[in-house]
Amino acid sequence: MEDLNKQQIVLLCLFVAFFTSIVTGITTVSLLDQEPQAVSQTINRVVEKTIERVVEEPATEDKPAVERVVETVIVNQEDLTTSAVQDNTSALVRIYSVDNQNNKTFAGLGFVVDTTGLIVTDAAVGESSNVAGTISGVDYKLKLEKQGERFNLLSIQEVEDGKTFSKVSFANVQNVKLAQSVILLSGRESNIVSSGIVTNITSANQKVEGSDTSQTIITGIETSVESNKIIRGSVILNLQGEVLGMWGGTDIASNVFFTSNSIQTFLKGE
Repeated sequence: MEDLNKQQIVLLCLFVAFFTSIVTGITTVSLLDQEPQAVSQTINRVVEKTIERVVEEPATEDKPAVERVVETVIVNQEDLTTSAVQDNTSALVRIYSVDNQNNKTFAGLGFVVDTTGLIVTDAAVGESSNVAGTISGVDYKLKLEKQGERFNLLSIQEVEDGKTFSKVSFANVQNVKLAQSVILLSGRESNIVSSGIVTNITSANQKVEGSDTSQTIITGIETSVESNKIIRGSVILNLQGEVLGMWGGTDIASNVFFTSNSIQTFLKGE
């Protein structure tokens, strides 16, 4: 060491530090590979969940410090998908036309949009039709309240006093983006779920009421969801569990859904 000059000593220190870091990294990886799975899971959970304590008021002689706990949890896409489906299955209605012999024929899906039992559907039902619906395994008699160009509004009949129903929430499709993840909720006899992305957005210019200006309105959402799983009344959800659109009997190969905004316009009677 006495024969080394300052520059050589610095280079030697750098080499030792570099060699030490490599050995430490190799040792750490080897130890993690040898640990039981429970240890690795614990490390992952620590990374996914962090807790921060923020002191809002410092301690004084009369009282201790006031702390606010900020908890950040990272949720993956699988958790969001599961939650979105669970939040909407209780609002899913399977709609049937009923003949004079009480035989039921599947007509399509619908979704409860009001806690009193109002249902929006694209199912083909007429004013003189006998219509029934099944919600979470329970059968109800339905009545056609309003018939529109794209959608029909049904109401649940003979509901016991105080009975309420789970309803869907609508997303603002003006915020939808290409490649955004979507979830299809469908199924004739049981719930079928399929995932995909937004592959195309159709829009049109619409004049703003009371103004000479116009704005671009999204009129349709095309997705990559499997077309063989789409039936009348199927809906697509975003990862927050909000309805983005309903399939309205258009060409099934195109996977185009009418938007939730158009459903809300129908409900408002506009």
